[in-house]
Amino acid sequence: MKNKLVSAVIVSWNRKEELKKCIDSILNQDYKPIEIIVVDNGSNDGTLELLSKYKSKIRLIKNVKNLGACKTRNMGIANAGGEFILFVDSDAELYEKNMVSKMMKWMNKDNMIGGIGAVVLSNIKKNEFFTSATYLRWDGFLDKRKSLFKVDEPRYDIDYVSSCVSMFRKKALLDVGGFDEHYFYGPEDVDIGIRIKKNGWKIMIDPNIKAFHYGSDKGRKKINRFYPSLIHKKSYLVIKNYSLIGVMKYILFSYGLLFREFFNVIVKTLTLLLIPYMVYKKNHNHIKKFINRKTRLLK
Repeated sequence: MKNKLVSAVIVSWNRKEELKKCIDSILNQDYKPIEIIVVDNGSNDGTLELLSKYKSKIRLIKNVKNLGACKTRNMGIANAGGEFILFVDSDAELYEKNMVSKMMKWMNKDNMIGGIGAVVLSNIKKNEFFTSATYLRWDGFLDKRKSLFKVDEPRYDIDYVSSCVSMFRKKALLDVGGFDEHYFYGPEDVDIGIRIKKNGWKIMIDPNIKAFHYGSDKGRKKINRFYPSLIHKKSYLVIKNYSLIGVMKYILFSYGLLFREFFNVIVKTLTLLLIPYMVYKKNHNHIKKFINRKTRLLK
């Protein structure tokens, strides 16, 4: 039986060194045929010169500026000729040569699998996990109690897969309209996972499918859960995908946390301002007492 075409989509922006490893890992796969589509977001670090060496092996879509992960992935989907879309971040690598073969084995086995993820390692030698079986809480955040980083068997009930290394059935992506371009990046993989599952598709992970994610800081902002932009994106995700009760809970929870952080900052600031005054006041009283005592002795 002839293998079905897989379209690998890579979004690139100023990660020349990591991108080379990424492309080579796809070219080294034992599964054929795979077409590689690189969507570059206006790189200026020599990425285009590197890609010119792969001219006969890839299809290049050039943007004049950084359009974000979602818009560029949708451009990749629109230009893909395959029934299956393999998303690989430019700072990720397919660690095993038979990874695509393993993914396609599942896709061919069950027509209702809409997406399949890899166990993604952040450090191969130390076996540090970046992501594995992912389940969500009611507020769209990762359910750490339920999510598993060490999976012993395939799971068909997870809520989403990390878009850094994942394969989707093209029909499942098109059924939900692709990635929501409201997100520049994050948490677009959570959002599309929720929508695909709502459409009746399965999302799964197989512990025998492994990949590597360098987690480059290039093109990414370091943010925490209290960062206003993150709260905005999470609020949008919950409002769009969850019930009204869930939305209200999330608003109270998230903005409650934000207020708590703001209150803590105010308290710390006031404390820092009061410390010099308190030190001065304490020492001033001591000095005053010393002067009074000295004055009495002199009399």
